[in-house]
Amino acid sequence: MSKSKLISIDTSIFGDIAKDYFSDNEVLRSQARKTVDHLVLNGYIPFVTYHHILEILQHEDTGTVLNRWSLFQQFPYVAWLSSYDPNAGLGSILDIHKIEVLLTLDGLGKNTGLLIQTVEESLVNYSKGTEFVELFQSLYMSIRDLGIPYSQRDKEIESICHVRDKAIDKIKLSSLFDYQLRNPTDLMESLKAFENNLCKHLQTSGDQKLSNPSEVAASFTRDLLQSSAGMFSNDISVYEAYVRASGVRVDQVSSNTTIGQLGSIAVYNQQLKIVLNSLGLPEYLEKQVPYRSQVTWEIWDHFETAMKFEKFAHGSNMQDKHMCVFALFTGVFTVDKRVCEYFNQLTRKNKALSSFLGSVVKVSHYSNLEALD
Repeated sequence: MSKSKLISIDTSIFGDIAKDYFSDNEVLRSQARKTVDHLVLNGYIPFVTYHHILEILQHEDTGTVLNRWSLFQQFPYVAWLSSYDPNAGLGSILDIHKIEVLLTLDGLGKNTGLLIQTVEESLVNYSKGTEFVELFQSLYMSIRDLGIPYSQRDKEIESICHVRDKAIDKIKLSSLFDYQLRNPTDLMESLKAFENNLCKHLQTSGDQKLSNPSEVAASFTRDLLQSSAGMFSNDISVYEAYVRASGVRVDQVSSNTTIGQLGSIAVYNQQLKIVLNSLGLPEYLEKQVPYRSQVTWEIWDHFETAMKFEKFAHGSNMQDKHMCVFALFTGVFTVDKRVCEYFNQLTRKNKALSSFLGSVVKVSHYSNLEALD
């Protein structure tokens, strides 16, 4: 089947459809069924990944979650991303990264068309709506019963990333040539001040549903102290010690690299190690998959940067940054006003990418979907 009729429906909009579709209110029920009927009659097939299901599972009300599963049954077909590993359930952004890394190692990196074709041929599956639910509902509801997956952890990570000092992000690594390491006593005093400041900012601009800002600040500071301990044991420059402690190779940066860019490279390196390990490949191959060599990472990095400037952190942003990559594999990708603008910024910056992305459609109410033909 062509990707032109695959539609990724924003989880919030999908939830609103399910809520009204199974409502006791006849008017609301009729409106929702009209929208579903329109999509079905025009051949649209919902596209589902692990990230879509994860967002559904995170809703606190079990009845609401079950209604959203039931909504899948109202579609003749559902398209779903499978894991790269056999019989491992629904696929995620990690599985897309695996394919792109393998293509890059074969000398076929930055070939967006080939990436899309490979994913479509190897990972995109089709099932009847009822069969899709039979395949996955029991499995993922069992996982949900063990605890709401990752929701609190996502809030913590996004909050810490969000409150980072954007002025410090712009400082070049060359400034490290003018610094010396503090002695352990001074370091502990500085870290305590850092922890207090972090806690304050988590309270004012972190995720508003973050329940434990003081614990998050303390835990992050302990991790920071542990990761920086090695800087005192090597007879190397502060510059080199800092870069290495960040998880970055010295050859990946220059004195003009900024602190913010160093952080992005560090995150990329960590993700690449996870991908290589999951594929059973040696870590030394990371040098053959350099930073910025993958289009999926470029998309993720763009949304990561854009979301830093929102007033508050949102745990859901972690999923949004992953899910936006799937606009490469769908004909219609529905988003809210905020994410739509981020996509506009992306395509203005990378005009070549716009020809590969599906139609990004801003949707404020599910009835807007009836404008699709």
